[in-house]
Amino acid sequence: MAKDSNVKESTITICDTLRTIVHGCKMIVKYYVDRKSRLDLGDDDDLMELVWRKCSCIGCKYRKGGRCTLCGCFISYKTALRNEECPINRWKNTVVIASVKESIVRSFRERVQNRKND
Repeated sequence: MAKDSNVKESTITICDTLRTIVHGCKMIVKYYVDRKSRLDLGDDDDLMELVWRKCSCIGCKYRKGGRCTLCGCFISYKTALRNEECPINRWKNTVVIASVKESIVRSFRERVQNRKND
C-alpha cells in the first residue's frame, strides 16, 4: 500500500513541476511577443510599479532564486508585465508617498545612467 502512495506523490510532484515549467515559459513568451503588455520604464508610474513589485518579491518566502514557487513564474519577467498579479497579492493595495516614489525613481535612473557610462 505504501508503494501506491509513493507513486501518487511522485505523480503529483511531476505534474506540479510540469505546470510550473509551462507557466514560466508562457510568461517569457508573453514578455517578448507582446511588447505592449510590458511596463514602460520611461514612465515614472510604471517604473515605480516595477520597482515596488521587485522589492516585494525580494523578501517573499516563496521566492527561490529568480522564480516564484507558487506560480512558477520567472520574477524578472512577471514583474515587468502590466496585467500580471502576485498570487498572494503582495503587489496590491500599496500606497507610496510621492517623495519616496520620486527618490526611488531618481535613484533607479541614476543607476541606469551610470551603467551606460561604464
